Amino acid sequence: MPLKGAGGARPLAGFVARRLGTALLLLFLLSLLVYGLVFLAPGDIARNLLGTRNATPEALAQVRAQYHLDEPFLRQYWRWLSGLLGGDLGTSVRTGEPVSSVLAERLGLTAALCSLAFGLSVLVGVPAGSPPRCGAAGWRTGCWSAARWSA
Repeated sequence: MPLKGAGGARPLAGFVARRLGTALLLLFLLSLLVYGLVFLAPGDIARNLLGTRNATPEALAQVRAQYHLDEPFLRQYWRWLSGLLGGDLGTSVRTGEPVSSVLAERLGLTAALCSLAFGLSVLVGVPAGSPPRCGAAGWRTGCWSAARWSA
């Protein structure tokens, strides 16, 4: 819906473009910060990935090569970011499966839980908010209005 006035829809489009640009910049900076914080964590990432297995120099070298830990930080970040933008979320360290397939198989249960939470919040919230509404405008007018808006 265009804004009234001399500019029409142009000020709204500029506003939305600025907001989207700011959001994308913020996402980029946050991803860089979080990715960098992983490397500031104490200990060796390759040793952490090996877990309780024997950390021989050959095993450490293999893990570093497999996960590109031997490359510079910015090259690793670029590899991750370009894969992410291309739809490749990587491989799970724990199971070895693609992360996108792991997320996809859990999406149904997540949607069901969100729907249940929303339904429960409506079932609790509407009756909890109705008494003040009913008392303010009178029983018939206020309660009818609250019931009509909740349907």
